[in-house]
Amino acid sequence: MKLGFDCHAHAYGPVKNVKGSNYSPSRPAPLLDWQKNLESCRLSGGVLVQPSFLGNDNRQLLEILAKLDHSYRGVVQLAKETTLEEIAALDAAGIVGVRWNLIEGRSALPNLSDPQWIDFLDHLKAMDWHLELHLEGNRLPEIFPALHEHGVKLVIDHIGLPVDADPLQDPGCRLLLEAGQAGRTWIKLSAPIAPP
Repeated sequence: MKLGFDCHAHAYGPVKNVKGSNYSPSRPAPLLDWQKNLESCRLSGGVLVQPSFLGNDNRQLLEILAKLDHSYRGVVQLAKETTLEEIAALDAAGIVGVRWNLIEGRSALPNLSDPQWIDFLDHLKAMDWHLELHLEGNRLPEIFPALHEHGVKLVIDHIGLPVDADPLQDPGCRLLLEAGQAGRTWIKLSAPIAPP
């Protein structure tokens, strides 16, 4: 009997240096390897997340999803200029959310007073997608309250990446514990370090 789903995995073929990325993987992460792991854990499917080093080039992810059934979904990275029509096309391809990779040194925090970002968030809400945040716990309070107030569904990567030795003293962790009561925020219990 299959018990559930993997909420966070990466699958990709050989990757050469990607413009703008500070990381390049040493080897591929084949889809078949992940599927074997799912089988050994008695999981039915899962969510493939666009790895940070591929940026907004979601082609590999979409090619992989095209080979899979509805037990699998994807999370992409997108530019703020992405239209609702483009998002709807991705929705039809099995995409259910957008990842913001905001680890310090990789990307600045989006300016949420920018009308394009407001439109972008409205598009996510219109499609009932979630926004996945990948950033350190001590920086989470800089952006989380405005996103939460906007009403978009939020998924927090890697347990919120707490930076304090005592997570309950971490400002991001405390914020997430309070926000969880609203029912629009989920936290991924995946590796608690900053991965690619």
